[in-house]
Amino acid sequence: MSDISRRLDKRNRAEISENIDFTLEKEKQDGLGRTRIERQNYKAILIVDDEPDITYTLKLALENNNERYKVSTYNNPLTLLSEFMANDCDLLLVDINMPFMNGFELCKRILEIDLNVRICFMSTGEVNLNALRDIYPKISVGCFIKKPILIKNLIKMVEEELD
Repeated sequence: MSDISRRLDKRNRAEISENIDFTLEKEKQDGLGRTRIERQNYKAILIVDDEPDITYTLKLALENNNERYKVSTYNNPLTLLSEFMANDCDLLLVDINMPFMNGFELCKRILEIDLNVRICFMSTGEVNLNALRDIYPKISVGCFIKKPILIKNLIKMVEEELD
């Protein structure tokens, strides 16, 4: 390849690279704009429970009941914590008893990221809400879901929290 060809080829690659960077940035900005608009059209719900069957069942129940619900599930509280972003969630359904981090500790950390997220705790056992408020005064318990729960009752509780 001649010296002139190499210089032209190098310049063409630089221009192509700049065009790709510009296009990717434009798509990213357009995507952010779409996300904000689309975000107004649905309610984002996150479900965290160490039992995959439970998260899957609750996700199906909520999404099948209301097409405006976008439900994401996590079976590990540490994964949710590493991916959670402020203003990305309208309602958080959290199991209390999980490995690595209990639901209260998780919510305490989540509230450090986003104070506006609504939280519903879930458990198969009874919970003393007064004791809970004493231990975690900054956590606002929106609702408490005792598992197992009928789907119609779950939907009613979620709708009440999101209104």
